[in-house]
Amino acid sequence: MTPSTEEARIIAATVPAARVHTIPPYIVAPAALATAGPPFAERDAVIFVGGFGHLPNVNAALWLVEEIMPLVWRAVPEARLLLVGSAPPMAVQALAGPQVEVTGFVPDIAPLFNRARVSISPLRYGAGVKGKIVASLQAGVPVVTTTVGNEGLDLVDNQDAMIADTATALADAVVALWRNPERCAALAAAGQAVLRDRYSEDAARRALQAVLTAPMDAKA
Repeated sequence: MTPSTEEARIIAATVPAARVHTIPPYIVAPAALATAGPPFAERDAVIFVGGFGHLPNVNAALWLVEEIMPLVWRAVPEARLLLVGSAPPMAVQALAGPQVEVTGFVPDIAPLFNRARVSISPLRYGAGVKGKIVASLQAGVPVVTTTVGNEGLDLVDNQDAMIADTATALADAVVALWRNPERCAALAAAGQAVLRDRYSEDAARRALQAVLTAPMDAKA
């Protein structure tokens, strides 16, 4: 069993005889999905979420501040950047400045999500289903991420999230959303629909039942 559809494909290709099943790694109850927060037009920030004990998050934060956000700030200089996560190393702490807040661990991220017009996860390497993206979707914040960030989630570009792999394209996606609060709301709603469909209790139950009832010689 694996939590990621991408990992399931890799395992099946590597070990063709293996019985591979994907089980959702997160269960999001309908009551946990954020309802109406502040209007997107009133929000002042782009948010990045990730524990910095995990090196892909450090790499992503550095790329975000050094290459992506300068392109964003040319178009929307008023945007604040929130780097949220535990144990930021000195390299991440040094990114703090007039336009960048490095919060460290926060006991309650909801107030920060309520400031966020866009959540960005510019991951360049890593594996598994990214909890930071699930959390952003759950909070009702539209997501901009990379192909790596989308692995295992299978979000549809320009429908459930904005997906790009260069600094310029990622910045363009952030700016486009920043300037279009209605599009932010639509993308946020689509992201929450994905959680209802794939990360609900019923979805997890169906996936586990498929594992338990599959014939021993069957492949997923």
